[in-house]
Amino acid sequence: MQEGRYPKPLLSRYRHTAVTNMRKAGVDTSVIMAISGHKMMAMFRRCNRIDLDDGRDAMRKLEIYLSEDRKKEEKDKVYCNTTAAGEEEDFAFA
Repeated sequence: MQEGRYPKPLLSRYRHTAVTNMRKAGVDTSVIMAISGHKMMAMFRRCNRIDLDDGRDAMRKLEIYLSEDRKKEEKDKVYCNTTAAGEEEDFAFA
C-alpha cells in the first residue's frame, strides 16, 4: 500500500457515512450528490443507508400527518341539526 493512501473499502465506508449523515441532517439530495461525487441517483441510493431510526422517524411523521388530516376533516365538516320535517337530528356532511 502506498504511503498516505487509505484502502478503498475504508474510504467507501466514510463516504457512505457522510452521505447518510448529510441526508439525516436535512441537506438537499442534489447538494449531497455534488459533494460526494455521485452523478446518478442509483449510485446515491446505494451509498445512502436506511436504518431503524429512519423507520421510526417516518412513522412519527405519518402519525403527525394523519392527526393533522383528521383535524382538518373535522373542521371542514358542515353540521346540520334539523331534518326536512323540522325535527332535530345531529349529523355531519364531509
